[in-house]
This record gives sequence, structure tokens and C-alpha cells, in this order.
Amino acid sequence: MESASKRKAANASAAETDNRAPKRQKVPGDTTAGAETFETTKTMGLRFLDSVRAAKDKNGRPIATHFLTLPDKNVIPEYYDVIKLPISIETIEVCSILPTSCSSHSSLGI
Repeated sequence: MESASKRKAANASAAETDNRAPKRQKVPGDTTAGAETFETTKTMGLRFLDSVRAAKDKNGRPIATHFLTLPDKNVIPEYYDVIKLPISIETIEVCSILPTSCSSHSSLGI
């Protein structure tokens, strides 16, 4: 036997769903004008990297300074002992702009 409160809750949830629009379903063969391509992804990625490079803290100091380039192995060898797959913003840009300069995604640590 259901209690009165359970019946009321069940009826209330049914009433709430009646006013909602149905979920959109992907129609086979439906091509959208904003389809994602390699070029659009690359453009958005480079725009994101530019925003990271331009980001500043509340005092106006750049945030990403230490991540723009990799440190020299001869100057800071400990860095490469701790960081197994080092990457910099410059490395990401070079591999996205000139994919032939990077042998594969493994050079990016992906």
C-alpha cells in the first residue's frame, strides 16, 4: 500500500515533466553548419593558448611565464627527473601549427 505522500510525489513529478520540451535527438544525415573540423579545433586551441599566455593575476603579472618554454636540461636537470613528460605552450603550438615537426601525439605526451 502506498502512502498518500508517495502518491502526491508521484503525481507532482509527472506534472513537472509534462511542461518540458522533448529532448533533441540527432537525426541521421543531419549536417550542421558548425561541424567540427581539424582547422576549427586548431583555431580554437590556438586561441585558448593565446588567452593562457595573456592571462594575468590580480596584480597584473603574467601567469603563464614559466610554462611558455621548457627549462634548459643543463641548467635544471632535476626538472626532467621529476617531470617525466615535460611540455610547454611553445611545444603545443609548434606541434599544432607544424604537425610534421612532431612525430606523433606521443611527443605531446597524449
